[in-house]
Amino acid sequence: MRARSFGSVVVVLFAMVVSVGCKEPPAPQIQEARVALDELAQVAVDQWAPEAAQTARQALAQVDAELKVQGDKLGFLRDYQKTLELVAAAKEAAIAAKAAAVEAKEKARAEATEAVEALSKSLADAQAMLATAPTGKGAEADLEMMKADLEAVSQAIAEAKAALEAEKFGEVAAKVQAGLTRVESVKTAIQQAIAAVAAAGGTAPAAQ
Repeated sequence: MRARSFGSVVVVLFAMVVSVGCKEPPAPQIQEARVALDELAQVAVDQWAPEAAQTARQALAQVDAELKVQGDKLGFLRDYQKTLELVAAAKEAAIAAKAAAVEAKEKARAEATEAVEALSKSLADAQAMLATAPTGKGAEADLEMMKADLEAVSQAIAEAKAALEAEKFGEVAAKVQAGLTRVESVKTAIQQAIAAVAAAGGTAPAAQ
């Protein structure tokens, strides 16, 4: 009787071990994590938040490594609790990477927009200064050159706005910087021309 009871206990324990140990990998959760990683490409995470993207990929790699560890064990020894924890961490890392990319992109957009606005204001100031530039003998060629420079800056602003619309923020920055350099050069030339007239004790007529 005692032997039969002992045998029953062994059978029950073995069944419990098998039922616990042979659990399948948490496939649905793992798939969710993989989908979350795949979605990172939609917001260009590698461009806007490369470090966060790498962290997310490493988290998923840990999931794959843990799956291999458990897969190499005998069925009744497998335990996917740690796998579940790693899957949750991978999903969180993917969500964080996506948020970081969106934030970085919006920051770049705001900075590019502000830069274009600053260049537009600087151009308007230069155009106003040009109207006060002295004219007269020998000044016509310089004035025409300065007008051409400001027209080129106006074109650069249009191109920068198009690049901004296309989310090419690096191109926006390059065009704005070139435009600012040109505008400042014109402003300096106008100031020097006005100063030269003043030093000569004359008042040359302003440009029309």
